[in-house]
Amino acid sequence: MSLHRFRPPLPIRALSVAAGLAVAGAVLSVALTAATGNRWLAAPGLVLVALGAAMLVAAVVTTSRNRAEIELDDEGYRVRNRVGERSGRWRDVSKVVLAQSGDRITFVAKDGSHVHLVCPQGSVDALVGEVTTLLNRDRGYGRI
Repeated sequence: MSLHRFRPPLPIRALSVAAGLAVAGAVLSVALTAATGNRWLAAPGLVLVALGAAMLVAAVVTTSRNRAEIELDDEGYRVRNRVGERSGRWRDVSKVVLAQSGDRITFVAKDGSHVHLVCPQGSVDALVGEVTTLLNRDRGYGRI
């Protein structure tokens, strides 16, 4: 039995924008308050800080929710991701499709149902090799 875990990469762009909003909001808030002495003029800057914080939370939550793992053994597979848990036996798999982009594997069952596993690029090679080996073993294929 083996376990493959996939985590999406950090959303660097979203984190950068969130930090930029927070810094811009803080600078605007301090500048307007210092220039005028009116604390109410700090509100637009505080809104920007709040938007930056909300974007940071959204980026972290999205990244943590999009984790996936697949457990493989001689009998079949079990995929756990944000959709839930799905499993199947190798004898029920009619084909396994690797997306052209290389970041998604789809298990297609004989009854037509699909199980998708989204993986970050570059980390799918070991999984594809192991799935191939297990499918060949289940079908009785050997080395030539």
